[in-house]
Amino acid sequence: MLVNSNFQSDSPFDAPNWRAAETQIIKGSLFVGSQSQVMQDWEQPLMRRLAQFATLQGGRVLEVGFGLGISAAEIMNCGCEEYVVIEAHPEIAARARTWGAQQRIPVRIFEGFWQNVIHEVGRFDGVLSDVYAVNDISGDNNYRRFLPLAHQVLRPNGGVTYFSGETRKFDSDHIEFLLSHFGEVNFAIVDGLYPPPECRYWKHDHMVVPYVKRPLVGLANSN
Repeated sequence: MLVNSNFQSDSPFDAPNWRAAETQIIKGSLFVGSQSQVMQDWEQPLMRRLAQFATLQGGRVLEVGFGLGISAAEIMNCGCEEYVVIEAHPEIAARARTWGAQQRIPVRIFEGFWQNVIHEVGRFDGVLSDVYAVNDISGDNNYRRFLPLAHQVLRPNGGVTYFSGETRKFDSDHIEFLLSHFGEVNFAIVDGLYPPPECRYWKHDHMVVPYVKRPLVGLANSN
């Protein structure tokens, strides 16, 4: 059940070359252009765990980045009252709309970069962030940019989980960063990951998944 939310912002952050590039799905891999390997289907066990964290409180769930829709499907399997996704690439956003129209709960698609629409989406009980670095300055798309602003979209008891890129030895600077922004930090290890040799962004058979709550910033009233 798709709710029309095709919001596009005039905010300055943009990556027009990336948004204009064609997408391809080849042997379970999502490409934007010929070089940007955005997501692969080996991530399903990882996305399942992220979805479990994102839906712990039920209610409204926000996903930042739709990708292949693997985590979206897992969120539906876990259950929530409403699913909202922010997706910057127009072709991927179109696929998300097609998928959303087939779901039984309300699905809202915000087309644009999260930096441009974060003030439009409301507040959520769970947030799953799995964004792609769209250009050389995309520390802007990194968790270090998103997490300090996550309080803007969290309800008081809401939590955030994300693609950490960390192995069992979770980087101490990463932990310090989390504790500087959240009062509660939890971790889970996801084993049984089998990225193929051609995967450019992950080589391990496991990843540590964080789940953070209680931002160290005052929350406005929940919506």
